[in-house]
Amino acid sequence: MNVGIRTTQKNMVGSTSKKHTVGRVLVGLVSLILLAVLLSVSYVFAVSPEPIRSPQLEHSHFRMQIIVDGQAVDFSEDQFQIEYIPNQCTGDLAAEPIHFHDARDQIVHIHWANITGGMVLKNYGWNYIGGTPDSLGYRLDDLNNIKTVPIHGAVLPAIDDTTNIFIYSGDESAYVKKDFKDFLVTDLETFFGVESNFPAQATATDGESDGDALIRINNLLGNVVIFAQDEEPTEQEIASRFNNLVELSDSTCGG
Repeated sequence: MNVGIRTTQKNMVGSTSKKHTVGRVLVGLVSLILLAVLLSVSYVFAVSPEPIRSPQLEHSHFRMQIIVDGQAVDFSEDQFQIEYIPNQCTGDLAAEPIHFHDARDQIVHIHWANITGGMVLKNYGWNYIGGTPDSLGYRLDDLNNIKTVPIHGAVLPAIDDTTNIFIYSGDESAYVKKDFKDFLVTDLETFFGVESNFPAQATATDGESDGDALIRINNLLGNVVIFAQDEEPTEQEIASRFNNLVELSDSTCGG
């Protein structure tokens, strides 16, 4: 009888020990998963500016000219453009926060709120703001839905790290020299000192009933001219650029 009791006690001890081992393994696995999630989210926060990490709907425009050693970049070229279906009135967040379309030069379309000039330049290959080289960061809708926000491409002309950058803002009537660092890190509304009118109110155009009205988003924040060259541009060079602003055509709610 004593032998049977001891055997039973050993079996019970062995069973309990196995349960404890399995429990420790499960706790370890859960801890590793939680640590991986924590590290992943921490990385997302580290390399993703808040406007990219948690995007909000916007629809604004600004004109941008970039001149590299006297040669103006033509943003109407295919390498800068995306295909776009006009007049698609939707409240959905655009997949890309920044783009050119309709084969138009200069007109930058901004579809996410609080985008900075540095994000715009990085989107086309000039990365002055760090982060991951091929993306603007990660969009964190929830822990199960983390999306890369890729840059459009490295399509701006290659320049040396030591190239001087001169930046000006204004229009054909007046312009001022600006701090390039401010352009890089400041949201565009603050940089231009103009509040976006988005969301605009629907207004009926000639021949339309109120029910057929289109929402006009002729929402221009400002104009910027960027020179990448050794010497500061002359007044004549600057003025010629502000006298060369393309017309902002009507843009309906999707464009």
